[in-house]
Amino acid sequence: AEARPRVTGNALLNSLPDAERLWLEPLLRRAVLATRQVLVEPRRDIATVFFPVSGVISLVTVMSDGTSVHVASVGTEGLAGIPVFFGATSTPNLRAVAQMPGLALTMPASQFHGCMERSPALERAVAGYAHALLTQAAQEVACNRRHSVLERCSCWLLVTADRTRTSEFPMTQEFLAELLGTRRASVVAAAGALQRACAI
Repeated sequence: AEARPRVTGNALLNSLPDAERLWLEPLLRRAVLATRQVLVEPRRDIATVFFPVSGVISLVTVMSDGTSVHVASVGTEGLAGIPVFFGATSTPNLRAVAQMPGLALTMPASQFHGCMERSPALERAVAGYAHALLTQAAQEVACNRRHSVLERCSCWLLVTADRTRTSEFPMTQEFLAELLGTRRASVVAAAGALQRACAI
C-alpha cells in the first residue's frame, strides 16, 4: 500500500494535498525550540525556515539602539522565515525568537524556493499566510501606538493562549517587557491589575 503522510502538527503543511505532503516530508527535520532562542537575526542570512508544531515564535522589530518591539506572533498556523518567500536572503530589522518552548519542522532556506516551484499548493498556502502575517503586523503596529500597556499585555496573553492552546505557559515579566517594548515596571503594574481583576 502507498504510504500516507503523517499529520505534521502544522496547519499550513497539513493544508497541502496528501501527495505533496508525502514528498515534502523527507525534507523536513524536527527541531526543539527553547524559550528566547533566536531563529532569525537582522542582517544575517536566513538559513532555515521554521514550521512550528508547538510553542510560539515572536517576530520583533529591532531598533537602532538595540531595543525591540513585538510585531507579530507565529504559531502552528504558519512559518517563520517569510522573507525567504519574497526572495530575500536576510532582513534588515526583523528578529524571530522562540517566545515559548516547543517543536518545529525545519527546512533549509536554500531548498524552500525549489519546493514551492514543485508544489503550487505550497506556494499558494505560503502566499496566503504571508498576507495574513502582514495584516497581523499592521494591526500590531496600530495597537502599539494607540493602546495602553495593560491592553497590549492582555492582547498578548490572549493571543499566546490561543496559539499554545493552554491557559498556562512560562513567561518572565522581563521577557514580556522586552517583547512589548516597555519597562518591566509597566508589565508588573499591568499583571497586578489583571490579577486583581481575576483575569490571570
